[in-house]
Amino acid sequence: MSFVNPLTALAMLDKTKTGSHKAIIHTAAASSLGRMLNRLFIQEEIPIINVVRREEQVEILKKEGAKHILNSETPNFEEDLKKLAAELHADYCFEAIGGEFTGKILKNMPKNSIIEVYGVLSQQPTLEHIDAADMLFNHKCVKGFLLPNWLDDKSLLGKLGVMRRLQKLLTKELKSQVAQEYSLEQFKEAIEGYMAGMTKGKVLIKPWKS
Repeated sequence: MSFVNPLTALAMLDKTKTGSHKAIIHTAAASSLGRMLNRLFIQEEIPIINVVRREEQVEILKKEGAKHILNSETPNFEEDLKKLAAELHADYCFEAIGGEFTGKILKNMPKNSIIEVYGVLSQQPTLEHIDAADMLFNHKCVKGFLLPNWLDDKSLLGKLGVMRRLQKLLTKELKSQVAQEYSLEQFKEAIEGYMAGMTKGKVLIKPWKS
């Protein structure tokens, strides 16, 4: 079992609470991590604006209890994001896309907002799309987030506390969704199945026979 996504979700919750943020924005929200984060924040009663790019992803998150979902491919996306972020006081964002998309998110966030970039799915440079004047006059910030750095800042007791909490949450809020299981001989089919439905859950390849 991989603990990277569950630990990342816990780290994001910890940073949200430490920074006293009332609500957050999360992009690529229909990913395995995004769905974990949605369940975790629902449990903690912290509003989360889930940003996706397909209507089918909107439906996936609705079924899992998400209240605030925006499709970035809709014509009014930026207007809707600006209005909802202001309404919820969502001044904190975990951003997985990078490139031009990061700039779009930042300019529609309230004053004193922070974006933590933890992925570059767009494979585009990000800084050239950031409005420096917006950062300067509206006191906004863009920085990077890496899980190992967050863990390094924890004391030994802090790390033990994280692991204890992780263990409790792995069976529900932070449980990975497995869409399909394959044998090692079906490796090619497993890759094709994952690429065809990335947001449906993880693909599990078993090197042994059940």
